[in-house]
Amino acid sequence: MATTKTELTPSAEAPAAVAVKVIAKKSNSILTNALRLLSSVRFGIVMLSMLFICCMIGMLVMQVNVDGFQKYYASLKPAQRTVYGALNFFDIYRSGYFTLLLAITGLNIILSSIDRFPAAWQYIRNQS
Repeated sequence: MATTKTELTPSAEAPAAVAVKVIAKKSNSILTNALRLLSSVRFGIVMLSMLFICCMIGMLVMQVNVDGFQKYYASLKPAQRTVYGALNFFDIYRSGYFTLLLAITGLNIILSSIDRFPAAWQYIRNQS
């Protein structure tokens, strides 16, 4: 779906005449927008922040495969057990959402490196 924008500018040849300039703007596809988002630095910072939060949770909540987990689990309140179990906090590093966060962050790093590599290469080439 293309949108058009009209702009009225006076013509240099005939000062009294008004020329109409039509500027066509192509709409971006969903794939283009998704790739632009995945290769942005802001998105990468958000993903790294989310990974940091998940790692902090994994460090603060005792994991299943650690010695003393049964004693820790018994000391929790029933509501904590339910919430932590539903959110996979007891085994966060093997949870699906943590794996997905890692995959998306890796994809973001790869795409943003590919997106910015030509400019870096030009800079390196012009230095020598």
